[in-house]
Amino acid sequence: MNLFWLWVLVFQGLLYCGIFGYLLGRYGWRWDGFLVGLLHLFVGIPLAAAPLRCFLDPNYFGYRVGFIQAEGGFACVVALVVLFWAIASAFIAVVAPRGKWLLFLVVADLLMFFNHAGIGVKEFVTSGFADFVWQGGQYWRLSGVWLGIAWQLVVTIPLLLSAVWFALRVLPKKSVETDLLNQ
Repeated sequence: MNLFWLWVLVFQGLLYCGIFGYLLGRYGWRWDGFLVGLLHLFVGIPLAAAPLRCFLDPNYFGYRVGFIQAEGGFACVVALVVLFWAIASAFIAVVAPRGKWLLFLVVADLLMFFNHAGIGVKEFVTSGFADFVWQGGQYWRLSGVWLGIAWQLVVTIPLLLSAVWFALRVLPKKSVETDLLNQ
């Protein structure tokens, strides 16, 4: 990743964090929504430059997150969808609405959980995480056993917890008075 794309990533990351902070202040501080939103920002911000880069850079080599892979023009669409899911989920978690439409986020989080868990199982079975790689562009690359374990603990398991958190918010919250009247 050359310096230009690093600055694009930093700018977008600051922009998304600024909006996240604004929403926290506007809708009130809640630890559960904050943590779920922070997880999605942690997943989304490192991917922020990919949609723009694959659109503008003819030498862009492709996009891969877990089993999700794309090359050429289709990489731009895939990268944009994954980025939109992560950032929108972060903002929605802070606003903390309720409703059946949150099933979309439950399904999206579960799909990303299985995507990350599946690649984790594959890497663990084939190499014990020795070949696990996290790469940002052509020039920035982390790899190794501890990275593979940390990725599963910091991203994969919280994605499952996030899906459960959104699932609990699908049904409207019943008030105590309504429950008492119905008995």
